[in-house]
Amino acid sequence: MEPRVAMLSYSNFGSVRDANTRRVAQAVEIVRRCRPDSLIDGEMQADTAVVAETLAEHFPFNRPGEAANVLIFPELSSGNMAYKLLERLGGAKAVGPLLMGISKPFNVLQRNTEMENVVNVIAITVAQMQRLEQAKAPCCELKLSGMRGFMSFALAISVFDTVPFNEEPRF
Repeated sequence: MEPRVAMLSYSNFGSVRDANTRRVAQAVEIVRRCRPDSLIDGEMQADTAVVAETLAEHFPFNRPGEAANVLIFPELSSGNMAYKLLERLGGAKAVGPLLMGISKPFNVLQRNTEMENVVNVIAITVAQMQRLEQAKAPCCELKLSGMRGFMSFALAISVFDTVPFNEEPRF
């Protein structure tokens, strides 16, 4: 599955201009510079991101070209609320939490987590470590295409706080 990434906001491609929307737009530009082949766009509202017809009709210039399958939230609070709603009301399966921005793959399990989540987080952590060892890649990413049926929809939280595995955080 090829990731089609939507950087979420309360604005659609500049319909609102303020510090928050500029931050999201800047993050999109950073990703495009680092990964010019990535299918990423934003800033856009969540409903715009997941409805292909809306994207095609109102924003035909969008890079993914169809509905997003990865949603990047602008900060932890909105991402946390969204995934809990998707899990409880929409039947989505949450995996994690997954920590990013540290030098080695390291993830934490909550005390009351289900065994399925334990197995999923361990599998992701192992894949992250293998990726790091094999490629010594400058970006922290995980390709799940070989994990059939594992995840058809990804929820990424707070991309703005992450740094590549091999770099120190910049504050």
